[in-house]
Amino acid sequence: MDQDSSFSDEIQKKLEALPPDIRSFIYSADMSSVVQQIGQKHQLHVDQVGALEAEAAAAMIGITEREEFVENLTEALNIDTQRSTLIAKDVNDLLFVKIRESMKNTSSPSNPAQKPEVRVSAPIPVPVSVAPVVTPPTPTTATPSTPTNPAPKPQVPLAPHPHDLMLVEKTVTTPATPPKPDNYKSDPYREPVEP
Repeated sequence: MDQDSSFSDEIQKKLEALPPDIRSFIYSADMSSVVQQIGQKHQLHVDQVGALEAEAAAAMIGITEREEFVENLTEALNIDTQRSTLIAKDVNDLLFVKIRESMKNTSSPSNPAQKPEVRVSAPIPVPVSVAPVVTPPTPTTATPSTPTNPAPKPQVPLAPHPHDLMLVEKTVTTPATPPKPDNYKSDPYREPVEP
């Protein structure tokens, strides 16, 4: 609990140290719309756009070091490094440039740790291998040959398959009704029934 309050106190101190126009920009709808545009450009989900906005604000305030910004985006957005590098470049071009210009216009010198500049390294080029060109063999002009002796047809066994035999051999037989016992006497308490 103390760590959360000390962390929020640290955020509050860093926010108060920012020039008023930068502070108002962080909470403005302009920043949200720029982050939304970046999210649409890079096809981010809604939760990823929220995480991008939080990471950008943390970088603007000075909580996140600029060297860690791309790595934090990769982790927070759950994307690969190359894609997060492109997103960081757009954040730098669309958001951080406005912050830098605003900081240049202010007459008070700012703390260099609060500079929201992000260095974006160029993506590593992936070597492209060229597949060799395969030419199909040229067809030769062959004369159609007819076999003089056709190949003998394979011998097909004339005996049916054992499973077929089992199906044929099985016949349904119903047991005959047992004969009436000879010692059967009619029930004296019952009326006689004529057959």
